[in-house]
Formats: sequence, structure tokens, C-alpha cells
Amino acid sequence: FVARELQGSLGQSGEVDPARTALIGYSMGGYGVLAKSAAGLDIAVAMPPTVSQFGLYRPSNTRFLLDFNFDHTPNVKPPYGATGDVPVVGRFTSGGRYGIAVFRNGFWYVDNNRDGVVDGTYVLGAAGDIPLTGSIAYSGQDDLVVYRNGTWYVDYYYSRNGVPDRTFRFGGAAGDKPLLADLNGDGYGDLIIYRNGAWYADTNRDGSADAVYYFGGAAGDIPVAFDWDGDGRADLAIYRSG
Repeated sequence: FVARELQGSLGQSGEVDPARTALIGYSMGGYGVLAKSAAGLDIAVAMPPTVSQFGLYRPSNTRFLLDFNFDHTPNVKPPYGATGDVPVVGRFTSGGRYGIAVFRNGFWYVDNNRDGVVDGTYVLGAAGDIPLTGSIAYSGQDDLVVYRNGTWYVDYYYSRNGVPDRTFRFGGAAGDKPLLADLNGDGYGDLIIYRNGAWYADTNRDGSADAVYYFGGAAGDIPVAFDWDGDGRADLAIYRSG
């Protein structure tokens, strides 16, 4: 899995581009991910992590900074993507191993072994969409999801043919930040909208908020959701100025 910067000194105040920065909490052995895209923060959470790992995507030099042992120092810094790309992380193959990816005008360029070389390319979405990954179909691989003005388009892992298999409606207000995470521990990604410190969760994907949480809300806060404590449910987190 790849990257999130929540604590410590992996990133510094002022170096995070709120437009295109990936922040992820994960476990390479098999867990969830989350990533921030052009208009918000994307996330997918699956099985409980064995070890929390963190990372950051730095658009200034198009590198993922991955901290495997939580010492706030990158263990690997693979270069990947191009200026303007949106970083994504997900389980793009079987086995629970997470790869890194970049989203570019509807194309997903996936690097499964994090060596900076494209291993696969998928098509879903268009320029301006927010890419996310997560388990909607409930499997060991992540589905591709794009969020566009309150509509969520899902391309299941077993097809990934660029044609949405499911479409959901949730959110859509100006400034909404979408996330995808398993908040209730049922193994399915829940639709989440972060709006000025309020987290609206649609756990059955019927377009209505089943729960609302309040956390964060300061100017510039970046919402993140992943299973910090390994209980099988995603936790809420805020990244603020490093």
C-alpha cells in the first residue's frame, strides 16, 4: 500500500500541495489505502493492517515517499508520474499487496511493485474527476472509482473495462471531499463526504447519510480515513500543516 502523512516529520508545513497530494495509511502486508486527488482525499480500506505504514506524494518532483517502519523517514522514494497527475494507491492485483498509481485525464497508470515502471493501464473517468480505490464488490482486490460532482462511478475489479458497473449519488456540494473507507467493518467501502469538519457517511450506498461525525474543520485540513488500530474499521484522521 502506499502513503499517508499524518504525524511526525515525513512532511513539513507548507510543502503539501492541497490540490494534488497523496496521503495514505496502510500495511504492505495487506490493508487499506487512501490518497488525495485534485479536489479531495481518496481512500480505500480493506482488511485490518498488520503494521501501520505511511507515505506522501510530492508533486514538485513526482515522488512517492514511503515510510515502512513509522520512523518519519522515507524508506523508499520511487519517482512516478508526471506534473499534474493525481496519486492513487490500491490493491490492483490479487494477494493483498498494494501498488501505486497515478490518474491522468481518465487513465490510470499502475505500478504494482513500486519500481517506477508502469505495469498496467486502465481507463475510467475524465479530467477533473477524483479517483478512489476500494472494495465495493467485496474481494481481495480494489475496484476503480471516480467521483464527479456527487456521482460515484464504480468499475469492478474483475472487469476494469472503463464501463461503470455501478453508479451512486452522494454529496455534490461545492467543496465536498469524497473518501471511500469501511467505517462499520462489514468489508465494503462506505461513501464518505467531508464538508467543513463534518463527515457524512453512507454505509449502505443509498444516497443518504447514515451517520455524521464531526472532526477537523480548520482551514486547509485534509481528511483521511483508514484503520489505525487494526479493528477492521476505518478511523478518521486530519492532516494539518505537517
